[in-house]
Amino acid sequence: MVERRALAIAADTFLHGGFGPVPYAEASGKSLATAHVPKPTLLLGQYCTKSLIESRVRQLKQSAKSGDTLFLVVRGHGVFSNGANRLLCWDSMPDDLPGTTVPLAFFAKELASSKASHIVLLLDVESLQEPWNPEEIEQIALTSAKLTILNACEPGQTSHVLASRNSSVWAAAILEALAGRSPKALDAKKHLTAASLHKWLGNELPRLLRTQGQGKPVQTSRLDGDATAILADLGPLLKNRAGSTLDAERLKRIAFRSDRAGKLRDLAGFRKTFRIPETSTNAVQRFIARCAGDDIQMDLDLIFALSREQFNYRRKDVESSIDGDGRGSVRTPDFEYTLSVRLDEDDTTRVIWRRELGQLHDPGFLRSPGFAAAFGETFDELAFEFARPFDVPTLVDQMEEVPVPGAKLHVENEGAACEITLKGFAGKIRVSAHELSVKGKLGNPSGLLDQFLAFLGQFGGIVEQKALA
Repeated sequence: MVERRALAIAADTFLHGGFGPVPYAEASGKSLATAHVPKPTLLLGQYCTKSLIESRVRQLKQSAKSGDTLFLVVRGHGVFSNGANRLLCWDSMPDDLPGTTVPLAFFAKELASSKASHIVLLLDVESLQEPWNPEEIEQIALTSAKLTILNACEPGQTSHVLASRNSSVWAAAILEALAGRSPKALDAKKHLTAASLHKWLGNELPRLLRTQGQGKPVQTSRLDGDATAILADLGPLLKNRAGSTLDAERLKRIAFRSDRAGKLRDLAGFRKTFRIPETSTNAVQRFIARCAGDDIQMDLDLIFALSREQFNYRRKDVESSIDGDGRGSVRTPDFEYTLSVRLDEDDTTRVIWRRELGQLHDPGFLRSPGFAAAFGETFDELAFEFARPFDVPTLVDQMEEVPVPGAKLHVENEGAACEITLKGFAGKIRVSAHELSVKGKLGNPSGLLDQFLAFLGQFGGIVEQKALA
């Protein structure tokens, strides 16, 4: 069985304090190693000794089989000493660098001599004192046709960090690509290859650095060796994501909706001697429900009569009920109408009336003359409630990576929700973790449906039209 195996080597600090720290080294190394490898070997912190590193590299070599891909992930300091590029170990000593560091050539030689078919070195290494020799990196990459070496930066450059992600910039970018959130990092077959990743990083690293307010620092990703190496096949991941993003299984409930404000004092059951509540509590909600009981019943009676008149329902086909929490409903073979009332938390002198129409058995019912006559002036929103949370940041990333013609995106709350407008439609589409809603003009429910169908047409790869089935 072909496997992917990984060894991560990273240390935030060293036994000899004079070497200086490596910010987020251990977090970056661990994240990269575990991204697509179930059980990587991790040498972090004080476990990054010269003897343990050499031992685990040899074990990785011995465990490899034909067809396997081996990943070596390194985040730390490098030195150029005794004519060779070397990795600083946790227990390295400045007075004996050749004897207490591990040569870059050692990793390449050991792993390339294994039975594995592909060897990938992911090196996020900054040089201390004299920079690494780039010519040696080139020569090492040429020692084996199955060897790929990706460096976070050119020798002598700084590998910058993103404090907000506890990671280096380079590692954070690669993790985004491995998660399938950066389509431009993939080739036509949805593979993340060394070449496609390197090309994408050329634009992504400067962009990430600019967004962090770090001016215009220079960090250039470097690729040596086999550029065709497949780092990850993201086809299955993207297929599963596209098939489950907004499909019928994700949708818990579809409903037309409207929210309208009214005065608390206008409720039929409110008396002049009653006090206006200062905040919303369970007790206050029960009070609101008692005051609004007659109003709710009057509204339900009207919907009951309209349903029988417009759709020719028999008496036993229509059921009406009201509970003690300020909620009533009318159920028919084709839909369920609900009306609820609650205190407006922003202005406790007002209440919010919410009307919803759900449990729709036939989408064609929405365009019928009876529907227009009964509900044509009622709703201004079409809501799709999710049974499980929706990944809004991924949707935002995809839209920003590959913009959709005619669509404008506004991101709310650091990606917790987003609002989308489409050219040719006056309404707006809002996506949160719990629902997708289409907001339009009051009294145009078929227009809301048309706008949603237009959204499906624009985002065919993200949303499946079977959601309305």
